[in-house]
Amino acid sequence: MSSSRWGSTPAYFNPHGGHRVFTHRETAEILGVSPSKLFKLIADGEFPRPVKIGRSSRYLKHEVAEWISAAAAARTNPKE
Repeated sequence: MSSSRWGSTPAYFNPHGGHRVFTHRETAEILGVSPSKLFKLIADGEFPRPVKIGRSSRYLKHEVAEWISAAAAARTNPKE
């Protein structure tokens, strides 16, 4: 949990509904990678490109979640 303008809530929580978007730094933090690694993933076509909102680039919560789910599904299980 992190402190946001809505108090002590998860950074991804949007109490007003609608599409939640993340900044580049927030997205990198969620994925556990550096911001430069996130740029590389995007450049290599391995991660969804951000949407432009005005002059800002933002990542859609559902696309980030889908990417994480796909990565989890694609991993191989260690031999038992």
